[in-house]
Amino acid sequence: MAINLGSTAIADVKLGTTQVEKIYLGTEQVWGGSPAPTADYGEVVLYGYDTSTTPITIDKTTTTTRVIQSASEFSKLRPVTIDDVSCILDDATPTAAIKECKVGSTPTSLPDDFLKEAENFTTLDLTDATSLTSLGTRVLNGCTSFNAPLVIPDTVTSIGVDFMKNCSAFNSTITLSSGVATIPIRFMNGCTSFNKPLAIPEGVTAISSDSFTNMSSFNSAFSLPSTLQTIALRSFNGWTAFNQNVTLPQSLTSVGTYFFKGLRNMTGTLNIGSLPATIFATNNYTLSASNNTGAAYTTGITIKGATRAEFLSRFPNRSSSPYRRLLNGGA
Repeated sequence: MAINLGSTAIADVKLGTTQVEKIYLGTEQVWGGSPAPTADYGEVVLYGYDTSTTPITIDKTTTTTRVIQSASEFSKLRPVTIDDVSCILDDATPTAAIKECKVGSTPTSLPDDFLKEAENFTTLDLTDATSLTSLGTRVLNGCTSFNAPLVIPDTVTSIGVDFMKNCSAFNSTITLSSGVATIPIRFMNGCTSFNKPLAIPEGVTAISSDSFTNMSSFNSAFSLPSTLQTIALRSFNGWTAFNQNVTLPQSLTSVGTYFFKGLRNMTGTLNIGSLPATIFATNNYTLSASNNTGAAYTTGITIKGATRAEFLSRFPNRSSSPYRRLLNGGA
């Protein structure tokens, strides 16, 4: 029987200054105390922080055993577990901060604040997470070193707000679940380094407010699904580097204020197809360049589609700050 942190065998376990004398898997003792444990479960990886109980009970029959009491203290790495989640520690740091997590086939959810503000965390592997259906709020919020490809399995149908907000180093590919109907509020807000293709999958019907706001480096291929019905306010606000052509799906019924505000370098086309202009919130800042005096005014954005004239009437052509110059690009 071995219980390790990384490759280091645990000889002594404490919660703060309190000595942990025994550790159990279910009702069977597997470490410490007397008599010596008789069950062998192989390696048990302990991580997280909790001070609420001694001894620690690791229940292998449930995926909702001891959850992190304060996720922001993850880097302190005191003993607690979530079943079927293994972690790799960064031994180079003084606190042996958590670096990677791989979720197994048992968990159905990841809790709120699971990895919140784990500053040294780099990788979340959900490849084997075949039972995962929900991701809590702020799971990766503030993980400023997180920068590995992320695949959210199609079994996931619910994602909490602020899921990966302010992951400022993230610039790897992301594959979103086709089982999610709503992209949550502030989903990737503040991912300032991100510049990889972004495809919202078929099946998504709503993009919530500020979902992708302030992705200031983003200038890659961008596509929206034919199932999309609503885009909330400020959804794509602050894409200051973006200069790609965009086609809006004809399934849309509502587009909120400021949805493309601050795209100061966009000089391509916005194809609205046959969408009625009335679905767009009536605010001139919806396509404003946010105090820029560059190509947005001299070149502008070309509006294409059958209802372009109606759209241009609703959002008159402007050539001075902070409004966007809009051009009639034909059908």
